[in-house]
Amino acid sequence: MKKEVLGGMLGILLVIAGVTSFYFYLNGLKVSNNLLLLILAVVTFAPGVFILYRSGKIDIYKPNIVPIEELGIAGKKGQLIEKNNKLANEWKQTTEQADKLKLLSIQTGGGEGK
Repeated sequence: MKKEVLGGMLGILLVIAGVTSFYFYLNGLKVSNNLLLLILAVVTFAPGVFILYRSGKIDIYKPNIVPIEELGIAGKKGQLIEKNNKLANEWKQTTEQADKLKLLSIQTGGGEGK
C-alpha cells in the first residue's frame, strides 16, 4: 500500500513538473526558443504518467488462489478417485438398465408408434 501511495505522489509531482516546464517553454517562445524546457517537459511528463499508471494497477480485486496441497485435498486423491469410479459404475449400471427397459417396452409392443 505504501508503494502505491508513494508512486502516485511521485507520478503527480512529475506530471506537474512536466506541465509547468512546458508552460514556461510556451511562454518563452516570444523571447527565445529554449529547447531545453521542451526536453525537460517530455522527460518529466512521460515518466510521471507511466508511474501513475503503474501505481494505479492495484490487484485488490484479484482472488487469492491457494494451491491444492495447502487445502488438504492432496492426501485425499485416492479417496476422490475411488468415489469417482464408484459413481461412474453406478451411472453405467443405470444406463444399462434404462436400455434394457426400452428394449422390453419395444418388444412387448408398448413402444412408440402404436
